[in-house]
Order: sequence, then C-alpha cells, then structure tokens
Amino acid sequence: MATQYTVVQGDTILRIAKAHGFAKSDSIYQHADNAAYRELRPNPNVIYPGDIINIPDKTPKVVRRATNKTHRFVVSKPEVETLKIKLQNKAGDALQGKRITLSVGAQDLDVELGADGLLSIDLPEGTECEGELKVFFSPSDTEPTCTFMLELGHLDPVDELSGVQARCNLLGHDCGVVDGIMGSNTRQGIKAFQTRNSLEVDGIAGPLTQQALQKAYGC
Repeated sequence: MATQYTVVQGDTILRIAKAHGFAKSDSIYQHADNAAYRELRPNPNVIYPGDIINIPDKTPKVVRRATNKTHRFVVSKPEVETLKIKLQNKAGDALQGKRITLSVGAQDLDVELGADGLLSIDLPEGTECEGELKVFFSPSDTEPTCTFMLELGHLDPVDELSGVQARCNLLGHDCGVVDGIMGSNTRQGIKAFQTRNSLEVDGIAGPLTQQALQKAYGC
C-alpha cells in the first residue's frame, strides 16, 4: 500500500526516491498515484515544502531462468542529480571566459566559462544541499569578484511569492530576503523586472509576470 510523504525545503524528487529505495525519480513522479501531483507541479525539478507525494510500494522483479546455464542481467545506472548554472551580467550577456570555482560537498571545480556562460556538473550521491560559487573577473585576481552561497533544491515554484522573489533576485532585480512576504523591496524588485521585460509595471506577480520570469530564468 502506498504511503504519503510531505516535502520539506531542500527536497528533490530524486532525493525522495532514493531515500525510499528507488534508483530513479520517475519511479515516484511518473507513478499513476501521482497523476494529480504532476498536474500541480508539471516541472519535477521545482517542488514546494508541504506538497504531498505518494510513495508506491516497491515490487520485486522476478525473472525465471533455467539452471545449469549462463544468463546475463543488465542493471541500469542509478540516476544522478545535475547542477546547471548560467552566469550573466544584468544586461543578460553571458560571462564567457571568466574563471569560476565551485565547491559542493567534497567536490571542487575550477574552470573557465565557455561562450554560453553555462556550467553543468553531476552531483555525487549524498551531496549536501549547499555550495559556494566564486567568480573571478580577471585571470590575475587572487580574490573573487563575486561570491554566491548556493542552496540546492530550495527554488520554490513561480506561483509562490518566494519563488518570484528568488528568481527576481537571481536575475538582478533585488526583492530582498526570500521570505514569501510582499514588502516594499519585493514590490520594487518585481517592478524592475516588469520594466526590463516590457510588462505592465504594477509590482504584482500575476500570470504574465510569472510566465516571463519562468522564460527569463529557465524554469
């Protein structure tokens, strides 16, 4: 019989799946018992604390084979989480050629960004939910120009005010603390984003603003 799990901040579908003995996120997300949840959260990478997910029973796979013969069994490689980051300036131009360092758990990366400003790495199993990203604008710099503390798995859906605040902040439109509260800083940040994207400037993150945020941020 399926059980229910309540999402907490920092959860991902894959982490939930592995905690319950599944190797892949689709074993839970694509299960028939979670059809309604897929409608609520069409992007499995963006879920929300308090969401209820059904955890199906594990069904052992039974394979019958003859004795005194050699048989081959293929085991699928476990799914891994991938961290993707795009670095750009306030004008939206990629920070190509910039040196960046990234520390996540026991993994350290020191690379130069390509023309698209994209960074993509697979996260080892058991990786912490936090990381540190440093950007060096000049190859000769010994100290970073910018330092970002990363909270992996903490981005809320765009239809939540906390999700709007986080996306605006990361796109360079300061909403202040990501707390889900509509204060003056949040309203000004939303207005700045609306102005940049030729939207009605009312400081309210309605459906059109949410759609534009998703497109600009990527999810």
